[in-house]
Amino acid sequence: GAWRNSTEASKVQYKARKTGICTRMGKQPPNGLIFSVLYNSIMPCCNFMRSSPQRFFSSSLGQRMRNASRLWREMPFSRMLPARRFYPAVEDTAEKIFSQGIIDVLFEEADGQLVLLDYKTDRDTRPARIQERYHLQLELYSEAVEALMGKRIKERYLYMLHDGSVVEV
Repeated sequence: GAWRNSTEASKVQYKARKTGICTRMGKQPPNGLIFSVLYNSIMPCCNFMRSSPQRFFSSSLGQRMRNASRLWREMPFSRMLPARRFYPAVEDTAEKIFSQGIIDVLFEEADGQLVLLDYKTDRDTRPARIQERYHLQLELYSEAVEALMGKRIKERYLYMLHDGSVVEV
C-alpha cells in the first residue's frame, strides 16, 4: 500500500540524486527529482510495470527528458473552442464549447523547442491504432500549449506503459 509506494519513491529519489539528474533540472520540477516526477505520474496507474521508470529513462526520449532545460508535469488547461469545429451542424459561428485537459509532461530542450509527452495504459499498442485514437487529444493539447506559451510544439509522443513503446503522433 502507501508505505510500499513511499518506500519505492524514496529509492527512486535517491537514485535521481546519485545520478546527478537533480543538478540538470533546476527548479522544474521541485527539488529536480525527475525520477520522482515520473514515478508519481505513471506508477499509481500502472503498478504492474515496476520497470517503467528505468525502461523509460533508458529510451532516447527518456534521455532527452532527463537533459531538458525545463519540465512541466500535470499541466492543466482549459479553453473555449468553436463548437462548429467539432459539430459541423452548429450554425452559429459564435457558439463555443469548453475544453479542458491535463498534459502529463511538457519539456523544453536546450534549443528552446517544446516536446509534449502523454502516458497511456492501453494494452493494444499498435502504432497506427494509437495514432488514430489519440491524434485529436494531442492536437488539442498542442494548441493549448501554443496558445498559453506562444511557442509551437516540436514533437508529440505517447509512451505506452504496457510495453514501453513510444509512438510519435
